[in-house]
Amino acid sequence: MRHSIIGIALALLLGSCGGDAGGPTAPVAVTPVAPSEATSSVGEAGVTAASRPEEVTWTDVLQDVDPCTGILQTISISWACLYSEAEGGEVATCQRTITTTPTGYVGHGTYSTVNSGHLIAWRITDTLKNDAGNRVKMQYRTVYDPSSGTWRVEDSRLTCLGR
Repeated sequence: MRHSIIGIALALLLGSCGGDAGGPTAPVAVTPVAPSEATSSVGEAGVTAASRPEEVTWTDVLQDVDPCTGILQTISISWACLYSEAEGGEVATCQRTITTTPTGYVGHGTYSTVNSGHLIAWRITDTLKNDAGNRVKMQYRTVYDPSSGTWRVEDSRLTCLGR
């Protein structure tokens, strides 16, 4: 199951955010779920009898456009994740190290996924900076209902923060 939650998350993330030249540049919003519904559904998995966390690492390489300059860049993301299961639910938390060429960004971020068995929630926050002083922030969050195939919440932002 470990690869299912992370694989689904990456496929949906890259599919939603572009993952190509011309990737995310503006927020996208889909029908939001009421906070009480999200909390109660995600909380149903519980935390008792959790499996021992398993560490998973890998590197992704993709191309996208630098939001500060418009230059096509190659992005390398090294992932270090801890994955566990509890009462039918799955949780993954990751630390990400990001570098880009030729734009020279270096940064880090976090990724988390919770699959309650009813809803799947993802959150990514990355910050990058290069020698020219440009700063970039990437934020992504979504809640997906696999039983109906609907996105309850989807919000992605790739923002040039300037110098």
